[in-house]
Parts: sequence; C-alpha cells; structure tokens
Amino acid sequence: MTASAQPSPLPKSNASASLLANILANTYVDHLPLNRQEMRYARRGVHLPRATLCEWKLAAAELLEVLLPPLRAHQLQAPRMHVDDTTLPLLEKGRTATRTARLWGYLGAGQREENGVWVDHPPAVVFEFAESRSGSHPLRYLQKYKGYLQADAYSGHGALYETGDIVEVGCWAHCRRRFFEIAKAQSKPGLAAQALQWIASLYAIESRIRDQTPDLKYAARQIDALPVLAQFRQWLEGNVIGLPAQAPLAKAFGYALRHWPALVR
Repeated sequence: MTASAQPSPLPKSNASASLLANILANTYVDHLPLNRQEMRYARRGVHLPRATLCEWKLAAAELLEVLLPPLRAHQLQAPRMHVDDTTLPLLEKGRTATRTARLWGYLGAGQREENGVWVDHPPAVVFEFAESRSGSHPLRYLQKYKGYLQADAYSGHGALYETGDIVEVGCWAHCRRRFFEIAKAQSKPGLAAQALQWIASLYAIESRIRDQTPDLKYAARQIDALPVLAQFRQWLEGNVIGLPAQAPLAKAFGYALRHWPALVR
C-alpha cells in the first residue's frame, strides 16, 4: 500500500503547507530573497526555480488574507497605536526602472486596567502597501480607532487628530535624531550635544521604570521626568534665540518646541 499524499493548500500544486510556511518564514522572518532560497534548496538537491517560489509566496499570501479582518479588529482595540512608513522600490510590468512606493506599518499594543489589574493587549502588527505617502492611507486605516497614536511629525498625520478620538503622542527618538546628526558632525561639543544630554536623562528614567506597571510609571514620570522636561523646555527657549532660521540646529530646536505638547504627553 502507498500512503496518500497530504493535499496541498494550493490547487494543482505539490507544495505542502509546511513548505509554504518555510518559504514565508525565510522571506519575512529571515529576510532571505527568493534567489537565495533557490540556491539553498538547490544545495539540498531540490530544484525550485525562483519563479515558482514567487508564485507560491503570492498564492500563500492570498490564502492568509482571511486572517486580516480579525487581526485588524484586534489591533484597533489596542490602547495605543504606533505608525510609520518606509520606502519600497516598485518595479511594474512594462517599466524598466523602479519607482518609490511605501510600506506603512501599524503596531497596536499597550495595557489597560480591568478590575484593578493591568492587562496586556497582545501586540499585533499589520503592514500595508501603498503607492504614495499620502496621509489618506493612515486616515483610512485608523478611521475607527480611538486611543493614543505615536507617530512622527509628518504633516499628513494632522487629519488623524481633528476629531479628538485619536490623541497624538510625540516620538523622542525622532526629536533626538535631529540633534544627534548635528552633534556627530561637530568636532567640539556644542548645543546639540547638550540637548542630547537632556534627552539622555529622560531615557535614563524610562530605562529604570521599563518593567513597572503603568500607574507606577506615571507616578515616576510626574516626580522625576516633569522637572527635567520643564528645565529642558526653558533651556530650549533660551538658546534658540539668535540661531539662523535655516540652520539645522535652529530646525532641531524648532521641531522640539513646535511639537512639545505631543512630546510631553
């Protein structure tokens, strides 16, 4: 007797579920492009052309699409959301050159208090492809979301906060990056290096309370971080005077001061 082969999730294909899972894991977890996967399988004596791997990857993604609605529904119930985008080269049929597209990443996570106990919301990440960086993409995705949103200061995010259902939370990493790039290029420490010291003191507080519950974090921030923030704000306002408006340092100061309410939220 011959054992029956396990049916493939894909019609008219001999690709097993475990093989498809392996291709997806190689691609999206281990970041292996299909040409390297093709070589890896060849070393094991398996002939799998990258064109076949590509077809299987796309077909497997279409099968997994059924998971998107419940994943999004779970994600949009998170107390806080994070969003950012990155560039992506797009090569279209009939074109010889790539153009720049976007990949938007959304992370839902956080903790909420239930009956006096802090409960974790299991984090969930969704990536969405878009052909542009238009603010209409996050606005459509987050149209029913209510909670805190941490994002960069991209002007396209402005419409997200108009109803008040989404509360803007600034990102200190984006603020710090502007001072860091200036300080890195200077031979002698200046105002940018001093700004980094202020931000480092805030980071030290966050590092110390990282594993605490939200109520203890809040208390520590009120006691320890608020005085630092108040002094830092005073320092920024005092030292921005006289800086050339178009200088990178003036823009770094301006970024921090313009987005201060979101940064201290």
